[in-house]
Amino acid sequence: MKRNVLYVLAMATTLVACTDDYTDWAKPIANQQEEAKSTSMALTPAALIDYAALTGDNVQLFTAAVTAEGEYATSYDVQFSNGTVLKANGNGEVSVAELEKVLIDINGKRPVEHEYPISVAGYIALGDMTVKHTADLKITAKLYSPYVIEDTYYLVQQVGGVWDFANARELSHSGNDVYDDPQFTAYVAAPLKADESCDDWYFAIATKAVKESKDEAALLGVAADGDAALEGSLTEAGKVIKIPATAGTKNFGLSLNMAERSYKVERLVFDELMFVPNNGQAWALATAPALQSADFKGVYTGFANLDGGFQLAETRVAGKGKTYVFADFKEVDDTVMKKDASGNLSVVAAGFYMMKADIPAQTIELTKTAWGIVGDAPGSWDEDKEMTYDAAKDAWVATVDMVKGSFKFRANKSWDVVNYGGSIDNLQAGAADLKVDEEGTYQVELYLTRSTSDKIYCTLTKQ
Repeated sequence: MKRNVLYVLAMATTLVACTDDYTDWAKPIANQQEEAKSTSMALTPAALIDYAALTGDNVQLFTAAVTAEGEYATSYDVQFSNGTVLKANGNGEVSVAELEKVLIDINGKRPVEHEYPISVAGYIALGDMTVKHTADLKITAKLYSPYVIEDTYYLVQQVGGVWDFANARELSHSGNDVYDDPQFTAYVAAPLKADESCDDWYFAIATKAVKESKDEAALLGVAADGDAALEGSLTEAGKVIKIPATAGTKNFGLSLNMAERSYKVERLVFDELMFVPNNGQAWALATAPALQSADFKGVYTGFANLDGGFQLAETRVAGKGKTYVFADFKEVDDTVMKKDASGNLSVVAAGFYMMKADIPAQTIELTKTAWGIVGDAPGSWDEDKEMTYDAAKDAWVATVDMVKGSFKFRANKSWDVVNYGGSIDNLQAGAADLKVDEEGTYQVELYLTRSTSDKIYCTLTKQ
């Protein structure tokens, strides 16, 4: 037999019965009605939740004043603005670790006070029946970081025992909030002695204020002067970090994690760029296309217009560095490349090629490409405005009517090969859409080969 129970609530409630069956309240009730009962719930948000002061596994979000007749138990579901729901116990407490994840997802890791609106569903269990109350409130919380993280850091090198603040280098960063991404990086050419053999490398880290004040005593370095470890902890008023010379090292990769105040140095045996002198440009190193290994690990990518033989060269200086030819690669696609009479690599068919040379793995890949402009600015995200290769400019060119909007460059009328966006003076593969702010006819030129610049870029000239 079904029982119908009526609750008189002090605030808006939802009745959760022991059955999901529908009851028509307009019909006469044949069953004996139980005595009416009342419940209420009032929530008060906790004071500032400061993660610097938390010690236990749980933290209180709110206190609850609950009234109910007879014995009861309470529990709570707490929903945040990002949709996450956390379970709170009868004291209004949730897991410290789970709450931290939610707060980071909403406002990031920066340790400043934020208000977080929450919706609380409170459940009052009375025997085999449960009453649901709801309430909206705001909690205030502040996350914790053991260190203050600056927006900018500089690499300061020591030359001849003197700190070279004048040539301090700003470390690279993603541009995201530094508390969410505390990684800073730099690539530095290994110092050389007069005879061009490797020399020791001495450095420390400076904030912007320290760089400007040239305060050597405030540099971030290591605890022991001349510590030669490739990784370790940074300390304020630190001593110089010394990386001993090692034959074959061409560059150093430096990475900092400023949330932990740690550093790591990698010895790198490759340079950033490799050059492609070829038959089509009379083997001129000075104007040869350049491939890039952005992480200096020896996997080079880029573009070159090829017609016949070509090589890969480590430098633009004739007679210096290694030159890579057909015999230096163990995997070569013979439908695209072959060995010419001089032992060089050679393309089977002339064309503008996307190149990938993995020097450590001794592999090389070539993909023939043609380029176009696509987007709502030139008229469609589905159909490309075709570009033409201009050998004199070593660029892909087109005259295009544009409206205010977005566009990208892509190869072979497909998103599956490669596309470029980002900034017009430093295009990046797969980056954000480029923008046109003013309607008009534009001369568009796309420079992919790095023959005259270390960057891939484009120009837009309104006609």
